Amino acid sequence: MEFTKLVTKAKELGINEIEVYSVKQSGVDMEFFDGSIDANTTKMIDVMCVRGVYNGHIATVYTENNDNIDFVLNSIIRNASLITKEEPYFIYGGDDEYPVLTEKETNFEEASTLDKINLCKEVDELLKKKCPYVYKTETAYSESSFEYNIVNSNGLNVSKKGKRASLVAELIASKDGDLKTSYDFLYITKMEDINLEEFTDKIIEKAVSQFGADAVPSGEYDIVLDKGAVRSLLSVFSGVFCATTVLKKMSFLEDKIDQKICGDNVTIIDDPLHPLAMKQDSFDDEGVATKTKTVVENGVLKTYLHNLTTAKMMGTVSTGNGFKASVSAPVNVSVDNFYLQPGDKSLDELFETVGNGLYITGLDGLHAGVNQVSGNFSLKCSGYMIENGKKTCPVTLIILTSSFQYMMNSIVEIGNDLEFRGSVGAPSVIVRKMSISGK
Repeated sequence: MEFTKLVTKAKELGINEIEVYSVKQSGVDMEFFDGSIDANTTKMIDVMCVRGVYNGHIATVYTENNDNIDFVLNSIIRNASLITKEEPYFIYGGDDEYPVLTEKETNFEEASTLDKINLCKEVDELLKKKCPYVYKTETAYSESSFEYNIVNSNGLNVSKKGKRASLVAELIASKDGDLKTSYDFLYITKMEDINLEEFTDKIIEKAVSQFGADAVPSGEYDIVLDKGAVRSLLSVFSGVFCATTVLKKMSFLEDKIDQKICGDNVTIIDDPLHPLAMKQDSFDDEGVATKTKTVVENGVLKTYLHNLTTAKMMGTVSTGNGFKASVSAPVNVSVDNFYLQPGDKSLDELFETVGNGLYITGLDGLHAGVNQVSGNFSLKCSGYMIENGKKTCPVTLIILTSSFQYMMNSIVEIGNDLEFRGSVGAPSVIVRKMSISGK
């Protein structure tokens, strides 16, 4: 759709402002069960969201990318004419500067379909070859390329594009009737950099090391929370830092700006440009330039995360966190590479610091067992004993009960093993005296 023609025609029809948000995506998803291909899907998306202001009301049309300007504009007029409620709207004019993203060098897109099929089959073969207890496996390969563009009559014209690929593997292992599951995934940039030996060893170790696990007596324990467990909790509670949640009075951080909410050693950052994350963003879905924000600094809450609407309602500026779940979804507020700043201790050094306690690696029930309004959680977990500064026997069938506030105020050491999964990252941490329900 030629934007200049769209704007000219829109003004002729009385549409004062207009914006086109377009998305093009292509990719492939492969799924394998026990080494045999279960699904092979090619995806192609070329859609757009057009917003226009007519008679003081903003209306939206979602359509496949096409040149039918009359259909789009007439739909906007019709939809706007049906609106009676007065609501604020924003057709953003853009920022003076936008971050320049460094495009990651990739070559996975050059690999043949057969190469990608063989990659998944090799994972399956390695898992079964290395471990006699493995009897079911699932692997998946996913690849996509994308291009986003936002252009409007107020002068905004921004675009970004990129490519992503990932490999996922899961197994079920059985020993003497005891079933254990394990999975892991990795992001792919260059095919030759994939270390399948290390990848499969890690998955097998997670499952096999849990054979013979038992509960521990109930009580308070010093705990090393694995980076994955910390990341899961930070992810599920990330919404309390978003202004939408605060405005709905569903966040325990309401009216807490510039107040102490965590321990002195806790700093939480939202960095859309972080090089370790899977993706980087130069602008959000409203066209606002992204930037690195220190959300919590040395335990003090410094800012909420905002889109244009929440910023207006709270008398501040957008932090560039206005994102959509899909092209047809409304703009919400969400995190963008949100992470706990790492420390300088290795995982082994965290074990040595604890001396005797628990190492929690797995959390279950993160939705049913979490109250995002109060911050409380009660979660089934698994992991290992820590004895004399070393990880020892496996532990399972225990319940970790605490609150996000207590955890973030009771962190005494932070590891150096920061890892991102999706839009959230975390290192391992030590938390003193957490309540465990066991036997």
